[in-house]
Amino acid sequence: MSKPLFILLLSITLASLHISAQEYQVCVYHYFNNKKVSTSQCFDKDKRWGKALAYDKTGKIIYEKELRRVAGNSSVDFTYYPDGAVSRAQWHSAPDAGIQWYNSTTYFSKDGTIEKVEENSYDMTPGLKELKVPGEYTPQIKKQEAARCGAIYSTEFYFINKYKYPVNITATRKGNAADIKTVTVNPGDTAIGGSFIMTEQFVELSDYYTFSAIPTKTRKGRSYSIVLCKVPGFETISKATRRYHYVALDM
Repeated sequence: MSKPLFILLLSITLASLHISAQEYQVCVYHYFNNKKVSTSQCFDKDKRWGKALAYDKTGKIIYEKELRRVAGNSSVDFTYYPDGAVSRAQWHSAPDAGIQWYNSTTYFSKDGTIEKVEENSYDMTPGLKELKVPGEYTPQIKKQEAARCGAIYSTEFYFINKYKYPVNITATRKGNAADIKTVTVNPGDTAIGGSFIMTEQFVELSDYYTFSAIPTKTRKGRSYSIVLCKVPGFETISKATRRYHYVALDM
């Protein structure tokens, strides 16, 4: 790897990474009485991946959650004060198989300050209680504890195009060539690649996927060399979600 390429990779900070507005083309907005956006729920053009946001009256983001309709689902239900400010956000997330699920409810003051967060999940479900009827014999029902299943961990991967032309970036599942996804990323944009769901642990993506990048156009009679590099480190989205980034670069 050349020295300029190495320096470029090191200079990419996760704090500066963002999803291009072009990726979220299907949006539903709720507004304050002054017509400023209070909440938004946006999906990509295929309505598979998205993001829910809530804002205070100054335009500051006060709430952010993932939305998805693949590999299970995650959704947000907002409720509002009379002036349009968000008063409560209920987030639900579950995989597409098994009993695992997770809910969180966030309460806001009228100025957008988070007042309280309540969490609930499949492993917090209470067991059965003993039943007693006065004056009658009641068999003792043994308390049953809900079976504890492994927590769901999501390892996400995003693609960044630092090449001068649009690039087709492909993720192919190892051992299953039919499981393949190709995303076209415009120059300077970032796009969602996908995610891998696993119980109790994050995964090393290279153990499950191979990644490749091909420019969508070249000049006649001239070929271009392109390399897809993994950005060092990862972005912590939540306790159970990590996000990795792959960058397409001109060699």
